[in-house]
Amino acid sequence: MPERLTERERQIASHAAEGKTNQQIAEELGIGDRTVEWHLTRVYRKLRLGSRAELAAAVRARGSDASQIWADRPIGESRGAGDTDRLEEGEGS
Repeated sequence: MPERLTERERQIASHAAEGKTNQQIAEELGIGDRTVEWHLTRVYRKLRLGSRAELAAAVRARGSDASQIWADRPIGESRGAGDTDRLEEGEGS
């Protein structure tokens, strides 16, 4: 079964897709910069994306913000054999 983004991952992904820096996200959420980095790394892996720019583009292409993503449709290219992670689909899609 594909992995879903956690609530915190969705929160951080949404902020990152809006163009906020890790430091801005960390300050707003009351967490450390390294924690933001860790969550974004997991988001990129789960969504099979390679960068913040790809995350923002994926969110724009979906017509939704990252906080509304559900795990049932692929996005991005596979990052490796056997990779089954999926992008979560927005409610308005």
